[in-house]
Amino acid sequence: MAVNSTTTSMSRRRPENYGSGRGQATIPQSTLLSQIGLWNPFSGQQQRTLPHPGGPGSYPGPPPPLPPRDLFISDSGPGNRRRPLSGTQTGENETTTEFWAFPQPGVFSPDALDAQFLSPESMQRNSVSSDYSSHFASERSSLSGGSFETTPTDYKGGDELSIQGSHTHAQDERIEEFQEGALPEEDEEWHKLCSPELRNSLPKSEVQRQSTIFEVIKSERDYVLDLQMIESIFIMPLLSSDPPIISPHIALEAFIKDVFSNVGEIEKIHQMMVASLFRRQRKEHPIIASIADIVLDASLSCQEQYEVYIKHYPIAEGRHRRELKENPAYARFIEHAAQDTRTRKRDLITLISRPVTRLPRLALMLEHIQKLTLPDHSDHENLSITLNVLNQLLKSTQPGIAAAEGKVKLRNMIEALVFEKGEVIDLDPSNENRTLVYTGPLARQEVKSKSWTDLEVSLLDNYLLMTRRHDHSGLVQFVVVSRPIPLEFLQLGSFRLPAESRKVPTSPDGETRSRLTSLFGNNTKDQAAAFPFAISHKALDGRRSYTLYANSDSVRRKWMDSLNDAIGLREAQQQANRLFAVETLADNMFRSPTVAVPPGSPLRKKPNYYTGKITCAARFALSGRNYIAVGCAVGVFVGYASQPKSLRKALDLPNPVALASLGAEEDGQLIVLQDGKLISFPLEVLARTATSDANQALPTLPGVAAKSVAAHEAGISMMVAGPLADHIVVCYAVKHFRHATIHTLEYVAVQASAPLSRTTSLTATTASSTQNSFRRYAPSFHVPKEASRIVLLPSAIAVPAGSSVAIVRPTLHENAHDRRVITVPDFASCNAAAMTLKNRCQSSTTVGIIPCGGSESLLIYDSFGVWVSKYGYPTRGRQYVRWETHVVSYVSRSPYVLLISPRWIEIRNIQTGRLEQVVPGEDIRHIQLAEPNNGALLLAMKGETDVSTGMTDKLLEALETRPLSIGENETFSDPQWGEWDV
Repeated sequence: MAVNSTTTSMSRRRPENYGSGRGQATIPQSTLLSQIGLWNPFSGQQQRTLPHPGGPGSYPGPPPPLPPRDLFISDSGPGNRRRPLSGTQTGENETTTEFWAFPQPGVFSPDALDAQFLSPESMQRNSVSSDYSSHFASERSSLSGGSFETTPTDYKGGDELSIQGSHTHAQDERIEEFQEGALPEEDEEWHKLCSPELRNSLPKSEVQRQSTIFEVIKSERDYVLDLQMIESIFIMPLLSSDPPIISPHIALEAFIKDVFSNVGEIEKIHQMMVASLFRRQRKEHPIIASIADIVLDASLSCQEQYEVYIKHYPIAEGRHRRELKENPAYARFIEHAAQDTRTRKRDLITLISRPVTRLPRLALMLEHIQKLTLPDHSDHENLSITLNVLNQLLKSTQPGIAAAEGKVKLRNMIEALVFEKGEVIDLDPSNENRTLVYTGPLARQEVKSKSWTDLEVSLLDNYLLMTRRHDHSGLVQFVVVSRPIPLEFLQLGSFRLPAESRKVPTSPDGETRSRLTSLFGNNTKDQAAAFPFAISHKALDGRRSYTLYANSDSVRRKWMDSLNDAIGLREAQQQANRLFAVETLADNMFRSPTVAVPPGSPLRKKPNYYTGKITCAARFALSGRNYIAVGCAVGVFVGYASQPKSLRKALDLPNPVALASLGAEEDGQLIVLQDGKLISFPLEVLARTATSDANQALPTLPGVAAKSVAAHEAGISMMVAGPLADHIVVCYAVKHFRHATIHTLEYVAVQASAPLSRTTSLTATTASSTQNSFRRYAPSFHVPKEASRIVLLPSAIAVPAGSSVAIVRPTLHENAHDRRVITVPDFASCNAAAMTLKNRCQSSTTVGIIPCGGSESLLIYDSFGVWVSKYGYPTRGRQYVRWETHVVSYVSRSPYVLLISPRWIEIRNIQTGRLEQVVPGEDIRHIQLAEPNNGALLLAMKGETDVSTGMTDKLLEALETRPLSIGENETFSDPQWGEWDV
C-alpha cells in the first residue's frame, strides 16, 4: 500500500463509486427511520461537503448521525465475502462534493466514526497499559516499514518481555485490508497477520489470547455488517416499494416498528465500538494489551437499547411470521431478499436475532480471554468488571424475554380462537398488561354419556379459556367449548378429590392414542390416571360447574397455585384501577326487623327505627348545599348528602316507588310516585328538614300540602323525569288491561313573589307558594302492557316492553308525519342468517337502549346486548355480547354502561362490550332516576344482619374515579340521530 506524503500515515482507500450515486434509490420521506434509530436522509441537505478521511474538512450543515460508510462493501460474488474498493486519493486539505446515497449497502467507515463520534476523552477512558505492547510502541509509531527482531528472555506475565522478530509495514497494510473486508476469509486469522518469529516467541496462552481478541474484533465487524444488511436489504426496500408491500402506510410503519424495533440505535453504538477496536488494533497490533475498556464503554452505553430490543424480540418474530403467513406480497419479498448473496443464505429471523445472541457470545469470548490472562496481568481486573456489566445486562433482560414470549404465545392463541357464531367476547388482547399465566392440556368427562373430551385450557390474567384443539390443513384452531369465564366470576372448588382412571382409546388411530398417553401417562395398558379439580361460575349458582382432570397431582397443584395467584392479582389490579368506586353513604340508618325480633320488642315501638328497605332516592341542590332524599317503607327522609346522619323524615308517604327532583334553588320540586299517584313538594321546604334539631319533634308535610302533578289520581305504575329536547318533562305510564299509556308533561317553574324563609311554618299555603305547573307536552301513546320502564333519549322516548323497545318522538301535533313509533330490533328485512339472533331476542326481555355514537345504539336485554342502527336493524354482522349475570337495570355513563343485577354490577364498554370492572354485592338495587352522564349514581344494597336488631340496608354512591375517554355529552351530539336521536 503506497503512503501519500500529503496525508496522514494511515491514509485510507476510497471506493470507486464514492459519491457516484451508485446504488441509490428513490425513497419516500418518513420519520420512521429516526423512530427506529436510523438516519433519515431526507431530514436535511442532500448535498454535503465531506472531509477526506485523512485530513480536516468541514460540513456546510450539521453532520448526519451516520458517517459515510466508504471503506468496504459486501461482495456479491461467490468465494469471497468482501472485496476492496479502489479509488483516487486526494490531498490532505482537499474536499470532495458528494451526494449521499442512502443506503449504501454494507458500507462502513471506521475512521469517519473515529472523527465524528469518539472524542479523545472517550478514547482514553479506562485505558489499560500492557507490558507486552510497550516494547513495540516506538517501533510501530513510525510505520517506516523497517524490521526488528526480539527473543523472549523471561516471561512472568507482568515483566517486560524482550522479543526478537520482524514487523513490516506490509503487515500493517494487511490489517487495514482486514478492517476494510478486503482479505480472503481464510486469511482473516491473527496468526496469519503476524510474523512466525513473533508467534514462536510468545507463550502458547498469549497466542491463544491474541487470537481470541482478534476474533472479538472480527465478529464485531461482521455484526455491524449484519445490522447494516437489515437496513439495506429489508427496511429500505419495504419503505420504498411501489406498489407498497404492506399498506396502508400507517400499517407499514407499525410493522417496521414491531419487527425491527430499535435496531438502528444498536447499530450506531456498535459502529462506534468497532471504530474504537479498529483504532486500537492499528495502534497495537500484533500484541493488543486490552479491549476490555472499549467493550465496557459500549456495554454501559447500550444497556437501555438492548433491554428494549431483547424484550421485544419474541413479538418481532411473531409479527414477521404472521405477516409471512397472511401477506403473499410480503412472502414474495422475503423470498427475493433471501437470494441476495450478502445474506449468505440466512433468513430475516436469523438476522434480527443477531442482537439477541450477540451479547452472550461476546461474554463467552471475554471469559475465554480472562482465562488466558494471568491473574497479575493488568487486564484481568478490567475483564472482570466488563463481564459483570455484561452478565447483569443479560440477566435483566430474561424476565422481559419470558414476558414477550408469553405475549406472542397469547396473541397467537387469541388469533386462533373460534367462538360461537355471532358472539363477541372482547379479551382485550391489545392491552399491554395482558399475559398468558398458564396453559396446558386437561380433560373433561360428560356427566350423562361418561365420554371424555380433551381440552386445551389457558389461564389469562383476565379470563379462563377452555378450548378444543382442531387441526385443519396445517392450520391450528382452538374452538371455544364453553364461554370464557372472567376471573372476577371464577369460583375454585376442591383440589383434593381422589384420582380416577380413564380408559385410553384402543382404536387404530395411533396418533390419538399416543397423544393421550403423553398427556395422561400410561400407567396400565388401557388405563390412565386422571386427577380432578372443580371450578364454577359464581354468578350462575352452579349452572356452569366443571370438573377438569389433570394427568398428575403435581400438574393439578400447579393449576391450583396459578389460579389462586391469577385471581388474587386480578382482584388487586381491579381494586387499584377502578373506573367506579362504590362508597357507603349510610350503613345503619335503614333497617328491617327479622323474625327473631319479637312483636312486642321495644325496638319495634321506637319511632323510625325500623324504616324498611330503601326503595328510591334523589339528589338536589339548594343555596349551595347538596341534599339527598331517600324513600323507604315508612316515608321519605331528607338530609345533607355529605352528612348521612342528618337524614330526617320529611314526608309521611309510605312505600314511595320513585323520586325525582326538578328545577333548581327556590323553584325546585320533588316529584314522588306513591300509591299510583304523582305528587310534588317544594325543595326549599324539604331542605329545612335537614337543619332541624334532632332532639325536637320532626315536622312532616301534611297531605294537603302535596300538589298533584298528573290528572290521573291512581293507576300510575312508573315515571321518569328529566331533559327532553331542551325541555324538562315528566313521563309516566298508566297501565290498563291490554296496554299501557304513556303521558308526557312539561314542567314550568314560576317564581313566587314571597319566597319561603326558615321560620315559615309547614302549611298548605306555604307549600304551594311557588306556583309551579305541569302542562301537556305531547299526545299520549300506547305501548304493550309488559312495559317495564321509560327511557328519555335526547329527543325521543323509549319504552322497553317484552322482547322489543318502542321508540317515539313526541310532538304536540296529533297527526304529525314525523310522529311515528319505531320498534327495535327490526328483523323484517333480515335474511335467514339472522334467524338465530331473532330467536334469541324473542326469547329474552329488553331492559333498555343506549346511544353509542355514530348511527348505532346498544339494545340491552336481560342476558345479552346487540347493536342496532337508527332504524332498528341489527348491525356489525348481527353480533351480540352476552352478560355474565341476569341484568334487571342499567345506568349509562359514557363510554361505559353499568349493568345491575341483584348480586353484581358489570361495568362494560358501550362500543365494544368489553368487561371493565365488576362490583359484587347482595340485593343490589338501582334507586335513582338519574340523568344520563350526570353525577354520582345512588344505589342500595343489603347490609349486615344482626339477629337481635334486624337487617340493615346500605345507601351507596358510585363515583367515577378517572377521566373518561369520551366526553360526557359527545355521545348525544351526533346529528345523525335527528329523527329520534338515539
